[in-house]
Amino acid sequence: MGMRVSVFKKNVETGEWEILNSDVGDALAGYEATRNELWGTEVISSLGLKLLPTLAYADLEVEGNQILELEAEVNAVQDNVVLIASNAPIDEYSILAITRNILKAIDRAKKIDGGVVIW
Repeated sequence: MGMRVSVFKKNVETGEWEILNSDVGDALAGYEATRNELWGTEVISSLGLKLLPTLAYADLEVEGNQILELEAEVNAVQDNVVLIASNAPIDEYSILAITRNILKAIDRAKKIDGGVVIW
Protein backbone atom coordinates (compact mmCIF):
# COMPACT_ATOMS: atom_id res chain seq x y z
CA MET A 1 0.00 0.00 0.00
CA GLY A 2 1.26 3.47 -0.76
CA MET A 3 1.28 6.73 1.11
CA ARG A 4 -0.55 9.69 -0.38
CA VAL A 5 -0.39 13.43 -0.02
CA SER A 6 -3.64 15.30 -0.60
CA VAL A 7 -4.97 18.81 -0.38
CA PHE A 8 -8.19 19.31 1.51
CA LYS A 9 -10.62 22.08 2.14
CA LYS A 10 -12.97 21.85 5.08
CA ASN A 11 -16.64 22.27 4.28
CA VAL A 12 -17.82 25.21 6.39
CA GLU A 13 -21.29 23.75 6.87
CA THR A 14 -20.37 20.17 7.76
CA GLY A 15 -16.81 20.56 9.04
CA GLU A 16 -15.86 17.54 6.92
CA TRP A 17 -12.85 17.36 4.64
CA GLU A 18 -13.27 17.67 0.93
CA ILE A 19 -10.22 16.03 -0.64
CA LEU A 20 -9.30 17.76 -3.89
CA ASN A 21 -8.19 15.82 -6.96
CA SER A 22 -4.50 15.89 -7.85
CA ASP A 23 -2.73 15.48 -11.16
CA VAL A 24 -1.58 11.94 -11.92
CA GLY A 25 1.47 11.12 -9.81
CA ASP A 26 1.28 14.24 -7.64
CA ALA A 27 -0.44 12.39 -4.79
CA LEU A 28 2.34 9.82 -4.35
CA ALA A 29 4.18 10.11 -1.03
CA GLY A 30 6.07 6.82 -0.98
CA TYR A 31 5.27 3.29 0.08
CA GLU A 32 3.95 2.39 3.51
CA ALA A 33 7.53 1.31 4.33
CA THR A 34 8.55 4.97 3.84
CA ARG A 35 7.12 5.64 7.29
CA ASN A 36 10.05 3.77 8.85
CA GLU A 37 12.65 3.94 6.07
CA LEU A 38 12.52 7.73 5.87
CA TRP A 39 10.38 9.48 8.47
CA GLY A 40 11.27 7.14 11.33
CA THR A 41 15.04 7.34 10.92
CA GLU A 42 17.53 8.87 13.32
CA VAL A 43 18.83 11.18 10.61
CA ILE A 44 15.37 12.75 10.20
CA SER A 45 15.11 13.18 13.98
CA SER A 46 18.57 14.75 14.06
CA LEU A 47 17.36 17.59 11.81
CA GLY A 48 15.12 18.89 14.60
CA LEU A 49 11.91 18.34 12.65
CA LYS A 50 8.61 18.11 14.55
CA LEU A 51 5.87 17.30 12.03
CA LEU A 52 7.43 14.94 9.50
CA PRO A 53 8.79 12.42 12.05
CA THR A 54 5.21 11.77 13.22
CA LEU A 55 4.63 10.04 9.88
CA ALA A 56 6.59 7.09 11.28
CA TYR A 57 3.54 6.12 13.33
CA ALA A 58 0.57 8.23 12.21
CA ASP A 59 -0.98 10.19 9.38
CA LEU A 60 -0.31 13.93 9.31
CA GLU A 61 -2.93 16.62 8.81
CA VAL A 62 -1.90 20.28 8.78
CA GLU A 63 -3.67 23.54 8.09
CA GLY A 64 -3.35 27.19 9.02
CA ASN A 65 0.05 28.19 10.39
CA GLN A 66 1.24 24.58 10.40
CA ILE A 67 1.34 24.70 6.58
CA LEU A 68 4.35 27.02 6.76
CA GLU A 69 6.01 24.82 9.38
CA LEU A 70 5.52 21.77 7.16
CA GLU A 71 6.93 23.67 4.18
CA ALA A 72 10.05 24.61 6.17
CA GLU A 73 10.53 21.00 7.26
CA VAL A 74 10.17 19.65 3.72
CA ASN A 75 12.68 22.23 2.49
CA ALA A 76 15.08 21.10 5.25
CA VAL A 77 14.73 17.51 4.02
CA GLN A 78 15.52 18.61 0.47
CA ASP A 79 18.50 20.65 1.68
CA ASN A 80 19.85 17.57 3.49
CA VAL A 81 18.94 14.91 0.92
CA VAL A 82 22.52 13.62 0.52
CA LEU A 83 22.95 13.21 4.28
CA ILE A 84 19.55 11.52 4.62
CA ALA A 85 20.07 9.13 1.71
CA SER A 86 23.46 8.09 3.05
CA ASN A 87 21.93 7.25 6.45
CA ALA A 88 18.58 5.74 5.46
CA PRO A 89 17.50 2.85 3.21
CA ILE A 90 15.98 5.21 0.63
CA ASP A 91 17.69 6.92 -2.31
CA GLU A 92 17.99 10.62 -3.11
CA TYR A 93 15.70 10.40 -6.15
CA SER A 94 12.87 8.89 -4.09
CA ILE A 95 13.27 11.43 -1.30
CA LEU A 96 13.18 14.31 -3.80
CA ALA A 97 10.15 12.88 -5.62
CA ILE A 98 8.23 12.54 -2.34
CA THR A 99 9.18 15.99 -1.09
CA ARG A 100 8.37 17.64 -4.44
CA ASN A 101 4.86 16.20 -4.26
CA ILE A 102 4.43 17.42 -0.69
CA LEU A 103 5.59 20.92 -1.72
CA LYS A 104 3.13 20.93 -4.64
CA ALA A 105 0.33 20.06 -2.23
CA ILE A 106 1.45 22.79 0.18
CA ASP A 107 1.44 25.34 -2.65
CA ARG A 108 -2.09 24.34 -3.67
CA ALA A 109 -3.32 24.42 -0.08
CA LYS A 110 -1.91 27.91 0.53
CA LYS A 111 -3.72 29.24 -2.55
CA ILE A 112 -7.13 28.04 -1.34
CA ASP A 113 -6.63 28.40 2.43
CA GLY A 114 -6.85 24.65 2.72
CA GLY A 115 -4.81 21.95 4.36
CA VAL A 116 -2.53 19.04 3.55
CA VAL A 117 -2.92 15.46 4.69
CA ILE A 118 -0.22 12.82 4.29
CA TRP A 119 -1.72 9.38 4.80
